[in-house]
Amino acid sequence: MPASNARLALVVAAANLTACALVGTALLVTTGTGDTPAAQSPPPGSLTTATGLPTVAPSSPSPSPSPSPSATPSTLPDNFQPVAGPAGFHTAIPAGWTTSPVRDSPGATQATDPAKPTRFVRYGGASATGEILKSHVDYEKATSKRLAGFARSQLREMTLHGNEAITWDFEWTAPEGLRHVRSIYWRKSGIEYFCYASSLASEWHEMDSILTTMTDNAKP
Repeated sequence: MPASNARLALVVAAANLTACALVGTALLVTTGTGDTPAAQSPPPGSLTTATGLPTVAPSSPSPSPSPSPSATPSTLPDNFQPVAGPAGFHTAIPAGWTTSPVRDSPGATQATDPAKPTRFVRYGGASATGEILKSHVDYEKATSKRLAGFARSQLREMTLHGNEAITWDFEWTAPEGLRHVRSIYWRKSGIEYFCYASSLASEWHEMDSILTTMTDNAKP
């Protein structure tokens, strides 16, 4: 084959290879492959700014695997029933007690003993800020001026289900007689949840165990 013809054949072959490469690249960009989408989303753990560019969020420990649902029957006492309250709150109250929202307190529900209306509990949750103990010390100052014969038994910090909490006991002189009140408040994810029990002081021994069952079954 003359040298001129050989050179011509090489030029044609090179042109064909270049054209094939360009077509293959165009298909990859427009359709993507089976494993890589044409338009990728930001990776998990990133935050997208207003410009659409991902910025890496602060790292945090990986959550522990959630335990499998228990197959064991509920340990709730036979005379209690589960209830749901404000802010995703769940607990248990004596069966048959009547529930109603607390007036002027959208984060609270009250359950009253129909056989003894002087006995009732409250529960629920609402957004909260500041130090939990200080906020309730301040609230107690206002409460003590409003309730006749107010006398605190305790107001102290504690923990409940691993969360910062306080317990508050006091008595006051109501029209129906001396009343005892105990409430437990705890914070989780910016929400303050609570369980509250109130009765005549002479009936408190029955209410103490009711409040314990409520807090034992309180979620979150």
